[in-house]
Amino acid sequence: MMKPFKIYSPQSFQTLPWRNGLGSTVELLAETPNKNEAFSWRLSIASVANDSPFSDFSGYDRTLLLLEGSGITLNKPNGIFKVLNSSFDYANFKGEDLIDATLHNGPIKDFNIMTLRSICTSSVTAIDETSESLLNINADKLLVYSIKPVNIQIGLEASISLEANHLLQFNYYINNTMILDKTQAIVIQINYKK
Repeated sequence: MMKPFKIYSPQSFQTLPWRNGLGSTVELLAETPNKNEAFSWRLSIASVANDSPFSDFSGYDRTLLLLEGSGITLNKPNGIFKVLNSSFDYANFKGEDLIDATLHNGPIKDFNIMTLRSICTSSVTAIDETSESLLNINADKLLVYSIKPVNIQIGLEASISLEANHLLQFNYYINNTMILDKTQAIVIQINYKK
């Protein structure tokens, strides 16, 4: 019997304003233990149209991947921190880091993973047509965001088909191998601190 999973479509995603008021992000999914508490982790996609500072997310660890556009440079007060030129180029940083973004040549779209440092960690793998299709998974929660349609198989379970721009979530511990089509997807492994 196949273990439970859930697929989220773009219709379930919600648009939220940035904390700094300078833009908006599309929240794909977030885990909030209680309604009025901060999220433990969040996945989102932001469209960035102008140079701007990043919002303060003190206490969180962040991973940002470039999805579309000509690129972005992340600057810290002491100079350039990271240059993202191509799809799936990424940067890891702390939510409290003072970062200003400079666009290279027009708007971009980026994928963001934020984890509350005191609660959990994340491991992020970007998959494209040239990537190895076999991944080792060791996660309390596994999420896969499909940029293009993808078929996913974990261990000996039946294959799951995921349409483009959908999010797949497994809500149980997985220590197994995962096979994906050679396509475009982002694999996020969340592990909780014990």
